[in-house]
Amino acid sequence: MNTNRATSHSRPLRSTLAAAAALVLLLGEASLAAEDLPGLGEPVFDLQKPFFHSQTRPGHWLPTITVARDGTVLVFRDRREKGLIKVHRSEDGGRSWGKPVTVGELVEIEGDTFDDGRYNDWHHGRSILGNVIVDENTGDIMVFTTSMKPAPILYRSKDHGKTWRKEDFVIKPDAGGWLSCIMATSEPGITLRYGEEKGRLLMPTRVFVGYLNKGQNRKYYTQHYSNALYSDDRGKTWQPSAPFPETGTGEAGLAELSDGRVYFNSRTHLRPGNRRIAWSDDCGETWKDHHECKFLPDGPPNVYGCKAGLIRLPLDGQDVLVYSSPRDHTGNAREDITVRVSFDGAKTWPLKKLVHEGPGGYTWLAAGRKGTPSEGLIYLLAWENYLARFNLAWISEQGSAGADSGPAMRRTIIEPATPRMPRADTASVAELDDGRLMVVYHKYVPGKHSGHDQGKCHIWSKTSRDGGLTWDGGRMLVDVAPGDMNVQAPALLKLRSGELLLICLRAHGEGSSSTMCLFRSRDQGRTFVEESPIWKRSQGQLLQGGASCLLQLKSGRLLLPFHGGTGNQWRQKNSAWCYLSDDQGKTWWRTRDAIELPKRGAMEPSVAQVEDGTLVMSLRTQLGGPYLARSTDEGETWSEPRPSGLEGPESCTCLRRIPGTNDLVLGLSGFAARWGCND
Repeated sequence: MNTNRATSHSRPLRSTLAAAAALVLLLGEASLAAEDLPGLGEPVFDLQKPFFHSQTRPGHWLPTITVARDGTVLVFRDRREKGLIKVHRSEDGGRSWGKPVTVGELVEIEGDTFDDGRYNDWHHGRSILGNVIVDENTGDIMVFTTSMKPAPILYRSKDHGKTWRKEDFVIKPDAGGWLSCIMATSEPGITLRYGEEKGRLLMPTRVFVGYLNKGQNRKYYTQHYSNALYSDDRGKTWQPSAPFPETGTGEAGLAELSDGRVYFNSRTHLRPGNRRIAWSDDCGETWKDHHECKFLPDGPPNVYGCKAGLIRLPLDGQDVLVYSSPRDHTGNAREDITVRVSFDGAKTWPLKKLVHEGPGGYTWLAAGRKGTPSEGLIYLLAWENYLARFNLAWISEQGSAGADSGPAMRRTIIEPATPRMPRADTASVAELDDGRLMVVYHKYVPGKHSGHDQGKCHIWSKTSRDGGLTWDGGRMLVDVAPGDMNVQAPALLKLRSGELLLICLRAHGEGSSSTMCLFRSRDQGRTFVEESPIWKRSQGQLLQGGASCLLQLKSGRLLLPFHGGTGNQWRQKNSAWCYLSDDQGKTWWRTRDAIELPKRGAMEPSVAQVEDGTLVMSLRTQLGGPYLARSTDEGETWSEPRPSGLEGPESCTCLRRIPGTNDLVLGLSGFAARWGCND
């Protein structure tokens, strides 16, 4: 098991957490501490608008942006009325800007790309600003010039954009005989850092079949496609990759992950829906696993898409990506530029935030450099003539101006603590068929041992229709039985059949015996019918623990981890086992071998299943931190528990798998950790 990230005082991803005084729900996808990532100190945001003080309307000029290896921020634009490419430089991280520097001239291009009215700007037959790349090997910056057909010249700077020289270069045709266009409407190129071709230059490009030449009546328009160009000789010669596996694509971005794979994110001009994604495991030469992204919008308009920004932040070993686009691809207009963040190499995109309200279409992204005034900053350049500077702390900040959907992690109170209700916790949540959330928890009442584990409490439930932001008044589901200490530790599970199972623990006497009750609902939680208990009046206190862990495995088997011993709940030596059911909870059997640890023993187990079917169990201990065990036979036997490598207090653990990934998150008091489980 490889530790990706272990963070003191951060909160677990995609989890619910019960507080001792009041029951709260943490809504959102990610929470990070300042020591995790640069830019998670004080929030930074500013907007420079207008950025260019002399410009023509969008569509008649193109910009792009990058950050030189010394941290100089470079913003390029073409001045078509003057036939020039200019660059604005900032050596203080974007706070101030020098006078624009001339990069070079726009040049004539053989062949009229007028395309019978589709692209009818005056520049056709002549180049416009193309894309830009920083060669991380040498520090050279290359700026290209292109139209629907590439120009065979580039401009190179060896002094971080202060001076430029013109030089020729070669683009090899692809298998169809077409030349790739290195357009500023794609994101800047990258230098590979991890794969077998470390040091290779890789550019997102686009092929216009037929170059959209005048007189062809858009004959080849639907055949254009994204691809990439790569160079292994410092930009003198460029080879084309295989085409992106879908036609009608263009205006793409690339990111290399720390495992050497290249992520390709493309606009589509011909189909509705989200961005088109593909991957390369051969350093950008071919593309596979093509699909529509579940998370990232493309457009509006919904059938034509929109250029977007994409950047991987320069964080060693961490695949943090930032994406920018209009907020709603189904809207009537391009507006409300929003950034989204992935912390797991594009598997999920949990954070989003509004950067600028109002009209907004094309955007470009760049990231600052470590050890320079730009460190930790993200730069967003918009076609609507503004530049935004911000950091991850600002994206994550609660309640800041410009947030479109609130903070990254939002706390909502389900059940507040009051003098008449001193404690509510140990919650479990399930999503109902109609989209509502149902939560169950135990709720304490005043009296002897009020608010303590041995105090009197009941099982309550509430539902939410807005994803957990607000909750109804609630109802009691299970009352404490006469003579019992309490009824506690509920867990709620929605079976694949749609039925709900509710379990809760009746604690008898003074915590020396228990019964694990089971209730079933066939009407989405409106009513529950009690069935045979999983165990009844144990000798010694058997406990589910505070992690509310009841789960259905891939095979359909139900698994309930628990712990216990002989004697009293607060003084007994504990071992851990599992109860298993292969008939949807009608009958249960207990695993034979116990999981043992020194001191108070193995306590409050929590279990998650990873992609290959392996089960991972986390355990509360008195040994300086949580321990972990594994099972490869669906919980019947377990490996010897070993230290997790995390230091922490004796605390209930909560282990969960992040949906859509093979990553696990473990939470305990004051701590959260995340692992990749690909091994």
